[in-house]
Formats: sequence, C-alpha cells, structure tokens
Amino acid sequence: ARCFGPMSFSVRLSLARRFCSEALTARPRRAVMYVPGSDQRKIDKARTLQADSLVFDCEDSVAYAKKKEARRLIARALKQINFGCSERVVRINSMESGLAEDDLTEILSPDSRPDAILLPKVETAETIFTVGKTKRKKFPVFSNSSCNRKSNRFCLVTSLRTHF
Repeated sequence: ARCFGPMSFSVRLSLARRFCSEALTARPRRAVMYVPGSDQRKIDKARTLQADSLVFDCEDSVAYAKKKEARRLIARALKQINFGCSERVVRINSMESGLAEDDLTEILSPDSRPDAILLPKVETAETIFTVGKTKRKKFPVFSNSSCNRKSNRFCLVTSLRTHF
C-alpha cells in the first residue's frame, strides 16, 4: 500500500472528493434495494419498487460463474429499463478480485450510465484513486431524463480500513 503520510480529515475528504465526485450533495436514501445482477426477474421487479436507490450487485450476490452474465444484464437494464427517479448504483467486484476492471468496462459503456459506483472492500486510498482515474476516462456527465435532473458522478465506498 502506498503511504500518504499523516493527513487531516479535511485533506482526506478533499482527496476523496477529487477522485470520486464532481459534487457531493445531501440526498436522503430512505429505501435502498440491493438487486442481484444475475437475476433478470429481480431486475425487472426493481423498476416497480420506487426505492430511493437501486443497487445492482456484481459482487457477493452473484456466483463466480455468473459474473459475466451479471455485467451484461446490468448494462442492458441501465440502457433499456426506465427505473423512474430511483438512483441507479452498481456495486462492482473488489479491485483485489481481478474482476473490477471488467465490471467498470462493461458498466461504464457509453449507453449504460449508472448514477454511482459502489466500491466494496476498499483497503487503501490507492484503490479509490485507481477507480477514479478509470471512471474519469469512461464516465461522462449525463442526465437522468426520466426525472429531468442532472445526475452527479460519484462513488460510494464500503469498508475503508486504512486511513489515507
């Protein structure tokens, strides 16, 4: 792991914003629904739920043999299905798994545009920087036309175990 030396909370927050967000805004997420990316029936059902956030999972809820299929189904759903005003989040596989790059390539294609990427099992700040660099190359600003609102580009991080 790369050592960044001692940093104050404000410096760490500034770095996280730089690589993971164009604008952080407070938005209540009262109902968050996790949807296995390999199950088309559950993806179809998700559009009727009116959850604040729909998290399409490529990681733990998907068997290893179905990872490729999950990417394809999620990308197709983001292109073709109107999820109303629900925030569309994709939980990719961890960077250490060796599957995250394929997830990002498929999910961040020009036609599929999630509102956020959820990074699981983050161990170091370098992981966030790596995903941020990849995301900036592949993730243009877009609008969620079903809600007439501009979407912010951002990532969500779970399990940050090492301080920046």
